[in-house]
Amino acid sequence: MLCAFFPPSPEILPMVMYHIANPPAGQDFRKMAEKCVYNQKIVAEKGQRKRSPIPEEVKAIVAGQPVVPRAFTLDGNRKAFKSTTHTTIREVSQDLCQIFEVPLTSGFGLCEFNADLDIITPLPEDAYVLDLYNLWTQQNKMDTTHKFLFRRRILTDDPQKDLLMPKTHSRLFEPLFHEIVYDLRQGKILVELDDLPMIAALLLQIKEGDHDSPITRQSVTPLLPKNYQAMNIPEDVITRTSLTRMEVKGQSASQCKMSILNLLTQKPLYGACVFTNINVKTVRNTFQKCWLAVTAKGISVHDAHEKEPKHFFPHDQITRVLSEKDTFVVISGNLMKDDKWTFTGIDVNRAEDIYRLSKQVDAKNNYVPDLLY
Repeated sequence: MLCAFFPPSPEILPMVMYHIANPPAGQDFRKMAEKCVYNQKIVAEKGQRKRSPIPEEVKAIVAGQPVVPRAFTLDGNRKAFKSTTHTTIREVSQDLCQIFEVPLTSGFGLCEFNADLDIITPLPEDAYVLDLYNLWTQQNKMDTTHKFLFRRRILTDDPQKDLLMPKTHSRLFEPLFHEIVYDLRQGKILVELDDLPMIAALLLQIKEGDHDSPITRQSVTPLLPKNYQAMNIPEDVITRTSLTRMEVKGQSASQCKMSILNLLTQKPLYGACVFTNINVKTVRNTFQKCWLAVTAKGISVHDAHEKEPKHFFPHDQITRVLSEKDTFVVISGNLMKDDKWTFTGIDVNRAEDIYRLSKQVDAKNNYVPDLLY
């Protein structure tokens, strides 16, 4: 257990390795010594775990077997994956791309779905899978309140490429469509009031087909983005939804999905990873309840549901990013006169991982062409 979790200090290492290399007689001891050598090598390379093991992991270590969590997608699929003591999020993301037959260049990877807060946040690339699994299991929230979600963490810098996905990556299109609809309902893809009748009518056609059902405020409102659900939308929107619903009859689900995608790819913040309800502090100003958006082009700050940014940091103007628990810092400019912006909010520190994926650099700011899978 010690060899699997804690790298020994330089003073103790020779003694530890001596005892591993000279086990008591017997086949069982020799097998255990081989496991210790392997675990010791891994923990020396990757560093110690942040959380202690739970009984399930202890049994797996003793048996020499992996723990087998599950990853979900928003379209309802689930896949089991194997995780040993020091398996990282990056390694599992790569394995799941193969399991789901998703290209490594797609940007898909493991995220955390928090059902209590109804938010999805990317997981740090170098985090240990079982640190999270053990924490959620101890809280009795694994696969209920907290799930490993396999989804695209940052979208393409060219949204039009998504329109080709049914032909280029047909298996990828279905989970991607559900993710886009989820982001739409969260209000993270900014649509106009005039777009709502078409969006609602197409979603109803996907759900019900050509079946006739009354179009009411109660049936339309759940299909709309949260910011529109919270307001009393005009009755004209309901009327136009009913008329549009008649127009789209006869369309297949695939045709409706492509129509929605054609509409949404033109909208602001499509292709962004958005962190909501963020507080911002600069040298001169403080802003409350903003949005932080990370894209392939840079980082922007928005008022909630506003398409025009309050401030935009192109990648080539960002000199450093820093993060710790629930805090993300962006520094731009130069060493003589830099501009420091501090963002605080739930899981906003994970913006650093998305920033590095979008810029394709590692934690030491070295360019890594294959960092974005």
